[in-house]
Amino acid sequence: MNEFKDLLINELKSTIEGLIGIAPEVSILSETKDLGPTKPPYAKIVIKVKPKGEILFLVPAEVATALGDLMLAGDGVAKTEMNDDDLDAIKEIISNVFGALKTTLEAQENMPKMEFEITNVSFIDKEEDISEYAYAINMECKVNDIVKVCQVIFDENILEQLIPQEKNEVTSQTAKPFIFSGSSTF
Repeated sequence: MNEFKDLLINELKSTIEGLIGIAPEVSILSETKDLGPTKPPYAKIVIKVKPKGEILFLVPAEVATALGDLMLAGDGVAKTEMNDDDLDAIKEIISNVFGALKTTLEAQENMPKMEFEITNVSFIDKEEDISEYAYAINMECKVNDIVKVCQVIFDENILEQLIPQEKNEVTSQTAKPFIFSGSSTF
């Protein structure tokens, strides 16, 4: 999982820099399996993964709109509302990031091969329950002077591909019988 996270962050930085001429600052704040409600407003990018799985990429509206404005040679104006043009811009950016990530994963011998397809992009202005997903990486994303938390959220299928041994370890630990040792005085 650590290698995947490093590759994702590197592709975020380099791809966005290539598109807008400015490298965003991206760092991991936390990771969790305890997923609750989201914090709007944000752009929600749904990414179908082959062979199987789904990733959600949640980008705060201020970051998404600033990136889109910079991509169109603007000053990086941030907004808390998003229109269709803003959604198209962040879709294009994230599509480029995951296209580059696919190529990078294919070059790694020890990483799963994944194909990514954006199936939906929407503006969310109300809390959503994402507890059906398995894992989230919370990243601090800084573009110009805008600092917000972006989230990459994986379903169980993606988590199993990135951490296959973890599930086996948990299963084998719970399958071991408990053995009493020593004498008993029943």
